[in-house]
Amino acid sequence: MKNKNFLLKNIIYTWKKVKDYKEIKLYFLSLGIIFLSVIIPFLTMALPSVVIWLLIKEVYFLNTLMIIMGYALLLLILNYLNTVLDSNSKISVFMCRLKAGYDINHKILTTDFVNIDRQQKKTEIEKALIAVYQNDDIGFPALLEGSRSFIINIMLLILYVFFAAKLNFFIMILLIVSPVISMYAHSKNIKWLMDNDNGRVAINKKIRYLRTQSIDLKNGKDIRLYKIQNWFVDLYYSLVNLYVNWYQREYRRYFFTDLLGRFMSCIQNIIVYGYLLYNVMNEMDIASFVLYLGVVSGIGGFIKMSFDKYAYMQKNNIHVQNYLNFMSSQEFSNRDDGIKPEENTTHELRFENISFRYPDSDKNLLDNLNLTIKKGEKLAIVGENGAGKTTLIKILCGLYQPDSGNIFIDNINSKDINIYDYYKIFSVVFQDIFAIAYTIAQNIACTSNDNIDYEKLNKYIKLAGLEEKINSLPKKEQTNMLKEFDDDGIVFSGGEMQKLMLARALYKDSAVIILDEPTAALDPIAESEMYEKYNTLINDKTSIFISHRLSSTRFCDRILFMKNGKIVETGTHDELMKLGKEYAKMFEIQAHYYQKEVC
Repeated sequence: MKNKNFLLKNIIYTWKKVKDYKEIKLYFLSLGIIFLSVIIPFLTMALPSVVIWLLIKEVYFLNTLMIIMGYALLLLILNYLNTVLDSNSKISVFMCRLKAGYDINHKILTTDFVNIDRQQKKTEIEKALIAVYQNDDIGFPALLEGSRSFIINIMLLILYVFFAAKLNFFIMILLIVSPVISMYAHSKNIKWLMDNDNGRVAINKKIRYLRTQSIDLKNGKDIRLYKIQNWFVDLYYSLVNLYVNWYQREYRRYFFTDLLGRFMSCIQNIIVYGYLLYNVMNEMDIASFVLYLGVVSGIGGFIKMSFDKYAYMQKNNIHVQNYLNFMSSQEFSNRDDGIKPEENTTHELRFENISFRYPDSDKNLLDNLNLTIKKGEKLAIVGENGAGKTTLIKILCGLYQPDSGNIFIDNINSKDINIYDYYKIFSVVFQDIFAIAYTIAQNIACTSNDNIDYEKLNKYIKLAGLEEKINSLPKKEQTNMLKEFDDDGIVFSGGEMQKLMLARALYKDSAVIILDEPTAALDPIAESEMYEKYNTLINDKTSIFISHRLSSTRFCDRILFMKNGKIVETGTHDELMKLGKEYAKMFEIQAHYYQKEVC
């Protein structure tokens, strides 16, 4: 469905989702709204003609008054019912919007990592979110309420055309031609919007990025000390100006379209009202004149509203289509039952001819890589930045899929394992530390309080070296982290955050432990101590230590030195030093640098 604009198909989809979201009452509310919205305007339009007819027929004054009061009361009751139905309908539409928002959030959180990692996909997500989060009348609500309004206007149009045809067939055609021309102009605007929407989304994403960065607590110190405020403000307003310019181009097009519509409407009204006046002068009674005047006025209005609603739905269908495009993103991992790896044991890991390149690159980042990691082995992967270490780990963990080759877990091809069972195998601590503004306990266990094993939690808090710190807090492990939701939330130091991540990895108790340079922000001695602490706590689990500081991983059973996506050296620390090649040279350079720093 990508890059196509299937309005009818998407309208049907949105109304089917109403049933899926258990808001079936919206169907019945909509039927009532359609009926009342058709009958009320017609009765309102006919009221002056009825009054004139009563006066012409010289009906007794009190009877005329009673009929008019009854007529008005009926309109009042119908309008009240319509308002009640419309209010309840808006609640149901809002609930559908919330549930569609839940669906896309679930998709974002569960889709393959590659579907949120690339810049193109990030842009797709930005565009998709507009359909459910931009406003109450954008995206999904627009197709639900817009399609209903469109039906109402078409039904009213049919009813009024029936009366207009009795007046003059040529007049009926004239009343239709003007809005058709306007519709054509609107369709051109919609095409322009579809062709240029990426530009608006890109600007909006940058504005939102600056806005979030400006209030992010970790940025506050640098913003003030380096006087970044003016730079941020200038960037923000330059982007706002670009955003305004984009919308000016859009609304300029709509201005000329509206101007054309008004001009056509003016010509139409001159002809139609002239024809009606001619008929009045030729013995058309005044009641019929007023009735036809309302019919003619109504037809023009309903045709215009029908086309306006159509254009409105076309515009919002772009957002819904963007939503569906992302929701239909291909999943590359296995989501079937699959083969379950053996639990409560460590595993042998084997890479066979693994190659990988990023979508926009013409060079392999990993090239025909082969590697076997034995059960219980402590393996270090070292090398310069950009050597492919983190990419290798992301492929091993199932975050990326290799372009060619296979990964085996105890002779089971990773492609045959359900991705959620596969994730259970690994406890990974990445360089980018992830904590959320909830309790310390929830950040370690990564689940709600009701599902936390507190005996296990306290055990790993102690092993990770956080017991003293947490016991010093009034609410202990129930203390909220960060200050987004709680002014009294705790902000851990870098070393304390590393211990928190260690506790998290230990709590998950996976078969394979991976440290992907989580201590890069610490000094070399602190990093070495932290790695050795991890080593003493993970016992006989298969473990992988990633670092660009070679001194931190000397304790490992085996060290791999990577360069340009290949394993160029392998052995223990002593063996690699004896080789005197790239590992040894880098180690000596780093050691000399650290010695100079100490001096």
